[in-house]
Amino acid sequence: MLLNLEENELEDIEFLKARVPCYLNGVRTVEEGIESLRELGALLGALDEAERLARPIEAALAAIRGRVAERAARGGAAPRVFYPIWRDPWMCAGPDTFIAHHLEALGARAVPQPDRPTRYPTLTLAEAAAARPDAAWLPDEPFKFQERDAAEIRAAPGFKAVEVKLVGGDDVCWFGARQAEGLPYAYRTLWGQGPQDGPLPLEVPKRAERKRA
Repeated sequence: MLLNLEENELEDIEFLKARVPCYLNGVRTVEEGIESLRELGALLGALDEAERLARPIEAALAAIRGRVAERAARGGAAPRVFYPIWRDPWMCAGPDTFIAHHLEALGARAVPQPDRPTRYPTLTLAEAAAARPDAAWLPDEPFKFQERDAAEIRAAPGFKAVEVKLVGGDDVCWFGARQAEGLPYAYRTLWGQGPQDGPLPLEVPKRAERKRA
């Protein structure tokens, strides 16, 4: 049985582990997401297929990290991204999450960074604005944010200069094989397409501009 720490209660995990063989993952970084492909490949007797999937994702990640390093060397600041995952109450991706590490790999920073030890803190829009985000990404899962939510944030105090976007949540928070699409998509969503910014490994043209369902 395949179990994910983020999607299951510990009590349920322990119940299942006591009864059937389980593969348990708790991916927190983009590298761990890629490695999970190899772990599953080993379990399922499909290492060659897992390697075929993992290597191009690693190439895309290396290319992105190279471009991020070039921007940093030119003095570019890391964009600050507010990434809510829920509303009523508002909740956002905090540190020690795959989402935060994905943004970091792209050259951005998830904000706010709460003092309290929680991975998905509850907060108000005023607290989010106080973190001075450059952008707010509103995903379509686990909460399906819509244009009316984006309009509400744009109108909130402190968000006038913030770029508010609706984004594909599965391309930002899903790991493993989905990173083949997610890494290039999230990179283009953050940085766009510069005149000297060529295609990334795995990138499908206009991938970041696809219509949301």
